[in-house]
Amino acid sequence: MKFFVLVAAALVVRSLLSSAGVDIPLGLILFLGAIARGIHVYLGRTRGDPLWERQWAEAADELGLRPKFRNSSNSMSTMRGEIDGHQVTVKSYRHKAPEIDVRFWSGLRSVDIDPRREGRRHSGGEVSTGDPAFDAAYRVSDRAGVSDEELHAWLTPARREILLVLGDALEVEEIEENELEVLLGRDEWTPAELVQAVELCVLVAKTLDKSYQPRRLSIQDASPQDEIRPDVTPQDRVQEPQDDRPREDL
Repeated sequence: MKFFVLVAAALVVRSLLSSAGVDIPLGLILFLGAIARGIHVYLGRTRGDPLWERQWAEAADELGLRPKFRNSSNSMSTMRGEIDGHQVTVKSYRHKAPEIDVRFWSGLRSVDIDPRREGRRHSGGEVSTGDPAFDAAYRVSDRAGVSDEELHAWLTPARREILLVLGDALEVEEIEENELEVLLGRDEWTPAELVQAVELCVLVAKTLDKSYQPRRLSIQDASPQDEIRPDVTPQDRVQEPQDDRPREDL
């Protein structure tokens, strides 16, 4: 169909040129038209998208990350930095689902936690956590002979629960002993949606980090807001993990 449209357009152009006393072969007109169309397609693929760049910059600014733009659809834009002591990298091709990578420290030598998906292949031995809901959602394996005791001591009920929440909210790619990799799950997003996704991933990384030590607060630690909200008690609040270890640069 496109070919016939191009031929019809070339005939119209040839007719106009002939009426002006210019005789150009139809084949040459088609050839020049193909070149012009190729240039137009190339420029459309490589020129920047102001709205997308503005959304990327807005999300990076809200998160306190350093953004880098790549105008070409074949090049990857990034935002990098540290949030609450954890190295964060967000990367995406233009109009593709962003990938969120957050580093943490599990204290284990090597472990893989992969979401169970149809058609996804797995290799190596599988470790059962004894949690039916978690084992149905994730496959846990290790590559360095981590003992079941070590793995179970780290993969506590709280950590299993927050990984289930993460899997419900976003598309988990892979979780290793020092990094989680998550996709936003859709190509179109708002800055607020990307910010919330990154913040959730950071919260998960905090919980997975071996330094995570939730502590129940006393009445003296309660905020004024707690005094006017009977549904929130000091026991519902937990202290965020403190981690002053140096982080490995990405």
